[in-house]
This record gives sequence, structure tokens and C-alpha cells, in this order.
Amino acid sequence: TGIRLLRLPQELFRAIDNEIYNALVEDTRWEKYFRIVWVKKGEAIIRTGEEPNRLYYLARGKVGIEDEKGHPINQLSEGDVFGGSSSFSKGKRWEANAIALTDVVLRMIAVDDFDKSSVLRRLFAVIAEKRLSLAKR
Repeated sequence: TGIRLLRLPQELFRAIDNEIYNALVEDTRWEKYFRIVWVKKGEAIIRTGEEPNRLYYLARGKVGIEDEKGHPINQLSEGDVFGGSSSFSKGKRWEANAIALTDVVLRMIAVDDFDKSSVLRRLFAVIAEKRLSLAKR
């Protein structure tokens, strides 16, 4: 069972507390929800106007967030989580593009799958909390 956890990116693994670790080891259904996505430099990951139905964990590379005219808004790096859920934004569409600034490796989770896994929701919440606390420093 420990080998399964080695498939998690380092940032996700570092976010694991004992409760999450035990849940991941005991209930391995989460494995089928993660999809690895490779994106070449310059390719779009998210386009303005698309439905927000995927959540991404940036495992390798850099991603640029830009407005619909191509003006830079933000830059994401390894360990960042982006994307979102239509359940949090009913009827909304993406208002920005996410473009691979380098060759990128992503861990993608469809929102429907994410919503099925309380372990993954907790894991991503812990990551978000840690990144927020680092940003406040």
C-alpha cells in the first residue's frame, strides 16, 4: 500500500497528516480519479468560456494565467492548484486562459470525481491552507 502513495506528487505527500495518510492507505479508490496530463509549452490548458469542471494540480512546469486578450494576470508554479468547480459557480464560465509556459505535467481531477472523494477534498484543502499561510508570511 505504501507504493501507491509514492505515486502522489511530493507537495501532495507533504500535505498528508495521519488522518489523510490512513484514509489514503485504507481506501484506494482515489487512485482512479487522478489523471496525468502532459501539456506542451504554448498549449492551452483552460480557455476562456469553458465550463469549470476540472481541478488541476501542477506537478511540473509553469502555467500562465491570462485574460481573454492574452494579457498576463498570474503565473503558477509547481505545487499550485487551479481550475474549479461548476458547483461553486453555477452558470459561470472561465474568464481567463491557462497556458503552459513550459512543458507541463498536471494531475487532473474531474469535478464529479473530486466531489466523490472526501479524502481528496480534505487533501486539497490542506494544501490550500498551507499555501495561504506561506503567502501571508
